[in-house]
Amino acid sequence: MRINKKKQIEKCVRLKEDVYYQPQTHVWLDVEKQRLVATNGNALAVVPVNCDTQDKTGFITVEAIRYARKQNARKQDIQIIAKDRLEILKGPLFPRPTVDEIGTYPTWLKVIPKKSETDLVIGINPKLLLAVANALGTEQVALHFRRTKENKRDAINKIEPIIVTSLDTDAEESIGVIMPVRIPPK
Repeated sequence: MRINKKKQIEKCVRLKEDVYYQPQTHVWLDVEKQRLVATNGNALAVVPVNCDTQDKTGFITVEAIRYARKQNARKQDIQIIAKDRLEILKGPLFPRPTVDEIGTYPTWLKVIPKKSETDLVIGINPKLLLAVANALGTEQVALHFRRTKENKRDAINKIEPIIVTSLDTDAEESIGVIMPVRIPPK
């Protein structure tokens, strides 16, 4: 399996135990769909991968991905052979957890909404959103979109600033604003 060096799927895995969930130290490789899937219970990331004929569907440990990334020094795509064990090119073998050991992976396809012709698409720079969240001193924000002058129910003016507020109850007066990113035509 080859992962694009820019796709840091391991960042979407819950590594610390929290109030509701146990930590997860693995992502899911779907060889048929050529996708790698990670979730932390509140967010889901699915990235394309190029699977080798030797690869098998199943769990990939974050430890193996991090080792391959560190060894690679981000110069090229990351390569892991996912058989019964995880083989890092020019590196060690990592054990590969099985469904019998840790259970089934969540049914991730059910979580992804179906695309429709009426979907509203707004571009947001995640670094700016994180900067505003940090400035507001919060880890959870609400995004407020302004309606167009026609005030249609689901229509949003894509060039208006997006208001960002904290979901923390003690930060009611805090407010931020980010500009949407223009999406190039296809």
